[in-house]
Amino acid sequence: MLGYGVWGIPFLFVAAIAAQPLDIHVLRVQFKYEDPDNSLTTGRGNFTDSSKAVGYWERHINFAKDYFKKASGGRVNINHIIYPNVYTLDSSIISYNRTSRRQGEKMEEFDSVRTADYARFVNDVLELAKEDIKNRPVMNRVILIAHAGHSRLIDGGTMGTRGANTPGDFIDAYIDTSWGDFWRGFEVSEGDSIRSVMVTSETAEQDGLKWGIEGTITSQIGRELGLPYTFDVVKGFSRLGYFDGMDFAGYNAGDGFFPSLPSAWLRIHAKWDTPIEVKKNDVIEICAASCAELCGDSPQIVKIPINNNEYILLENRQRMCEGKAGIDTALPASGIVAWRVNEWYVREFLSLSSGGAVNAWGGDNYRDHQFGIAMIEASGVLGLGKEFKSSGGSYFYFGSGSDLLPHKRFKSKDTVFSINPSGYANTASTFGGYSGIKITARIPAGAKEEKSFNGLIGDSVITWQALKIPVEIERLGEFVRPISMESLPAKDEFPECEESPKPAYLNKSYNLGEEIFCPISEDINKETIFLGNNRLYIVDSNGVALPNFPTILSNGEPLANFRSKPLAIDIDGDGSREILIPANNGLILAVNSDGRLLKGEFPVAAGTFFYEDTLPPPMQLLFKQSNDSAYLFALHRDIIKAFYLPKAKEFQAKESAPVYKDEISEFFIFPNPIRMGKAAMRFRILAPAAGATLDVFDITGFKVFSHNVSNVNHGSNQIDGLDFSNLGSDVYSARLTVKFASGNRKEKWMRIGVVRR
Repeated sequence: MLGYGVWGIPFLFVAAIAAQPLDIHVLRVQFKYEDPDNSLTTGRGNFTDSSKAVGYWERHINFAKDYFKKASGGRVNINHIIYPNVYTLDSSIISYNRTSRRQGEKMEEFDSVRTADYARFVNDVLELAKEDIKNRPVMNRVILIAHAGHSRLIDGGTMGTRGANTPGDFIDAYIDTSWGDFWRGFEVSEGDSIRSVMVTSETAEQDGLKWGIEGTITSQIGRELGLPYTFDVVKGFSRLGYFDGMDFAGYNAGDGFFPSLPSAWLRIHAKWDTPIEVKKNDVIEICAASCAELCGDSPQIVKIPINNNEYILLENRQRMCEGKAGIDTALPASGIVAWRVNEWYVREFLSLSSGGAVNAWGGDNYRDHQFGIAMIEASGVLGLGKEFKSSGGSYFYFGSGSDLLPHKRFKSKDTVFSINPSGYANTASTFGGYSGIKITARIPAGAKEEKSFNGLIGDSVITWQALKIPVEIERLGEFVRPISMESLPAKDEFPECEESPKPAYLNKSYNLGEEIFCPISEDINKETIFLGNNRLYIVDSNGVALPNFPTILSNGEPLANFRSKPLAIDIDGDGSREILIPANNGLILAVNSDGRLLKGEFPVAAGTFFYEDTLPPPMQLLFKQSNDSAYLFALHRDIIKAFYLPKAKEFQAKESAPVYKDEISEFFIFPNPIRMGKAAMRFRILAPAAGATLDVFDITGFKVFSHNVSNVNHGSNQIDGLDFSNLGSDVYSARLTVKFASGNRKEKWMRIGVVRR
């Protein structure tokens, strides 16, 4: 499958293996001189004297070399060669950039033509330079085509900011053999093929806009080093904003002159950094990622697991390093950034895009709330990458100090220190599963206040410059608190069991004693609990559903394929039970005895969901007590997640003397109105009875139907197959009369409708 991004360029890219050395071969390319000047392009196709000069490109490449040396902690070493010849094509710029669709041409066809023309341009350049390329070293080589002209993505054109004027200009792109039929590489000589090419314009300064191309070059080198794009490559939206150098907002930070550092996940992916994983409550000082040489042993990235495949990454992003401008000098502010990572989604899109993207709108297959990496915006105003309209025009929000911890809005004067497990900015899993994780950043001694402005909220924001910021990580929960396996009591504190269903292979992963996984004793009661399609049922011994059941489990995305066993536990210790329900997306839902879905700490993030599962594996819930403490274990996809239940008790049916009352507590006939002449009656009585009678009367009071019930249960009763086919369409009064064992008689009335076709 080949997808097209917002600019009509394929977003399927071949994953480059992150290499330590990289040789950049720079080809300076001009076009056929335009005479007369074509208004659809900027310039006439030739370099200006300054941008033709070798020294001009030396400065840009040296910036990129220094950028990656700092970003990688010295692990990436870039060399470069600027070829002495300036190559001139026989074609003009516009001949490679058709600007409008022909009559009857579909947009997809038009995009394909433009992509093919771009590939033709690359091949024409490589053919011109072919003999010179043969004489240059091959190892770790990547070609950078530096062409005369301007980028249409940063001009005043339709893809820019000021109205259409130069749609015939090029875009800056990284291309490789994943372009398939459009570009399969270029053979220089036998055994020597070019598999990837970077393309940049000579400048991004025009129409009153003065932008640098350092961001363009670093972004494309990042692709060559194996860093995927993090913006939405389908819709063209920013996802990580200014805080990531592989998001288009990030590599255009500082107007493209000062691209920001690749974010935490990218540096881990490139093996430039290793996170410290935190499973218990702890306080950790996080050192500024842009000041690595000053960090010593302090971690630059902290990882906090949410469930089997989701986690949070924390990093300290600083504009200054001990008073000096650093690699992140163009960030909007300094502070702790929190990223939510869905590792499964990342893997999926890395495979779909051949390593080129981790964030993209996936249509109906992946839902638009699914992304590989997302920023947790500490302000709770979820605006990153979105367009906001006002009377003054449009405003695109790419991040500010209010997204970081800690921060303080000037008007409110309240400092925001924490991201909580619930609320708009929270640490929940992708599907909204409660994680219990609270992240709190403190202002260290000696930190320097930094003032910036947030145009979205129209307020100044204070953050703090500090080489190291202490961050407290807590796992909270009044009723359900996620804990690590290391935090469990000793195995010998759990009572022994006679048998255990726990698979032996789980010992290899967690080495948990089998005695934890004892079979759970069933509550002895008269009710049966079971799951259906998006519903929880509880029926009594007569097979009649309890009041308020069945419960619909999800009003949003339906939860189907329930194959897991629900578990009844008294979560809050009040003597009434709650039903824990393992869902097919790795969540644990909870329903109370009134049939109401519990919120707050539910649903709980426990397992893992994969879209490709047509029949997700069941989740096994196990409840166990150790002395006065209660624990819940969720076994899903060979992974065990543990929870501490501070107030829980295993539900015990209360033994009490039955209360008898000559009363009809419930009576109805369904469906109502009655169609096709068939219906059923359900009623509940609170004392033994000798019999019951249903009588139906028309609007004149004449009895038109009667049915006797001789075998009446104390409790719920349901009579199916009542035949009302002899009644005409009308409204009737129905009376239920019950003769109780005590000799008392009670009545209950209801109105019913009959519809005849």
